[in-house]
Amino acid sequence: MPDLFVITVANGAGKSTLAKALLPIELSELDVFNGDKFFVQRLAEIFPAKSKSPKYARDLAFDETVQAFESLVENSLTKVESFAYEGHFSSPAP
Repeated sequence: MPDLFVITVANGAGKSTLAKALLPIELSELDVFNGDKFFVQRLAEIFPAKSKSPKYARDLAFDETVQAFESLVENSLTKVESFAYEGHFSSPAP
Protein backbone atom coordinates (compact mmCIF):
# COMPACT_ATOMS: atom_id res chain seq x y z
CA MET A 1 0.00 0.00 0.00
CA PRO A 2 1.40 3.44 -0.89
CA ASP A 3 2.15 6.10 1.68
CA LEU A 4 1.54 9.83 1.80
CA PHE A 5 4.19 11.77 3.67
CA VAL A 6 3.57 15.45 4.41
CA ILE A 7 6.21 17.74 5.89
CA THR A 8 4.64 20.98 6.99
CA VAL A 9 5.79 23.47 9.60
CA ALA A 10 6.29 27.23 9.73
CA ASN A 11 8.49 29.04 7.22
CA GLY A 12 12.15 28.92 8.13
CA ALA A 13 11.84 25.79 10.27
CA GLY A 14 14.03 23.70 7.96
CA LYS A 15 11.51 21.81 5.83
CA SER A 16 13.54 22.08 2.64
CA THR A 17 16.83 21.32 4.32
CA LEU A 18 15.57 18.29 6.24
CA ALA A 19 12.85 16.93 3.93
CA LYS A 20 14.76 13.89 2.63
CA ALA A 21 16.18 13.11 6.08
CA LEU A 22 12.68 13.17 7.60
CA LEU A 23 11.34 10.50 5.27
CA PRO A 24 11.02 7.01 6.70
CA ILE A 25 13.64 4.55 5.44
CA GLU A 26 11.13 2.87 3.11
CA LEU A 27 10.47 6.22 1.39
CA SER A 28 14.06 7.50 1.36
CA GLU A 29 14.32 7.26 -2.45
CA LEU A 30 11.12 9.23 -2.97
CA ASP A 31 11.30 12.70 -4.52
CA VAL A 32 9.76 15.29 -2.21
CA PHE A 33 7.63 17.88 -4.01
CA ASN A 34 8.62 21.34 -2.76
CA GLY A 35 5.88 23.73 -3.83
CA ASP A 36 7.73 26.85 -2.66
CA LYS A 37 10.86 25.94 -4.62
CA PHE A 38 8.82 25.04 -7.71
CA PHE A 39 6.93 28.35 -7.48
CA VAL A 40 10.13 30.43 -7.16
CA GLN A 41 11.74 28.64 -10.10
CA ARG A 42 8.70 29.16 -12.29
CA LEU A 43 8.40 32.81 -11.24
CA ALA A 44 12.04 33.41 -12.19
CA GLU A 45 11.37 31.88 -15.62
CA ILE A 46 8.21 33.92 -16.17
CA PHE A 47 9.20 37.35 -14.84
CA PRO A 48 10.31 39.47 -16.63
CA ALA A 49 11.08 37.27 -19.66
CA LYS A 50 7.47 36.24 -20.36
CA SER A 51 5.52 38.82 -18.37
CA LYS A 52 6.39 42.37 -17.39
CA SER A 53 3.67 42.37 -14.73
CA PRO A 54 4.86 41.02 -11.35
CA LYS A 55 1.27 40.26 -10.28
CA TYR A 56 0.46 38.40 -13.50
CA ALA A 57 3.76 36.51 -13.29
CA ARG A 58 3.00 35.47 -9.68
CA ASP A 59 -0.48 34.31 -10.70
CA LEU A 60 0.94 32.27 -13.59
CA ALA A 61 3.64 30.73 -11.40
CA PHE A 62 1.06 29.88 -8.72
CA ASP A 63 -1.27 28.28 -11.28
CA GLU A 64 1.59 26.23 -12.72
CA THR A 65 2.61 25.12 -9.23
CA VAL A 66 -0.91 23.96 -8.44
CA GLN A 67 -1.12 22.16 -11.80
CA ALA A 68 2.22 20.41 -11.22
CA PHE A 69 1.20 19.39 -7.70
CA GLU A 70 -2.17 18.06 -8.83
CA SER A 71 -0.57 16.20 -11.73
CA LEU A 72 1.96 14.53 -9.43
CA VAL A 73 -0.76 13.57 -6.96
CA GLU A 74 -2.96 12.17 -9.74
CA ASN A 75 -0.02 10.25 -11.16
CA SER A 76 0.77 8.78 -7.74
CA LEU A 77 -2.85 7.75 -7.25
CA THR A 78 -3.12 6.24 -10.72
CA LYS A 79 0.11 4.26 -10.31
CA VAL A 80 -0.66 3.48 -6.66
CA GLU A 81 2.69 4.95 -5.62
CA SER A 82 3.79 6.80 -2.50
CA PHE A 83 3.98 10.59 -2.53
CA ALA A 84 5.86 13.13 -0.41
CA TYR A 85 5.00 16.82 -0.13
CA GLU A 86 6.96 19.53 1.61
CA GLY A 87 5.39 22.91 2.20
CA HIS A 88 2.72 24.70 4.11
CA PHE A 89 -0.97 25.14 3.70
CA SER A 90 -1.03 28.85 2.88
CA SER A 91 -3.77 28.39 0.30
CA PRO A 92 -6.53 25.89 -0.35
CA ALA A 93 -4.57 24.37 -3.29
CA PRO A 94 -2.58 21.71 -1.41
